[in-house]
Amino acid sequence: MKSSSKESSRNKSNFKTGRPTSLNSEKLEKLLKIYYSKPVSIRVLAKMFGISRMTVWRMVNNYELVGGVSEF
Repeated sequence: MKSSSKESSRNKSNFKTGRPTSLNSEKLEKLLKIYYSKPVSIRVLAKMFGISRMTVWRMVNNYELVGGVSEF
């Protein structure tokens, strides 16, 4: 059964697709503050926040790509 284009456009605007983020905005801000203010390794940050090292690296890298380094 095909859905109408009206239904599919409604579903796209009301629902997020994909995996939810591992950190909310408050935790992300805290992670970035720690990363830029102290000499803490990515491994230690990953353990502190209960996320993978790759996730920490992505968060920091994405933040740097949008030019947000000057805040900290």
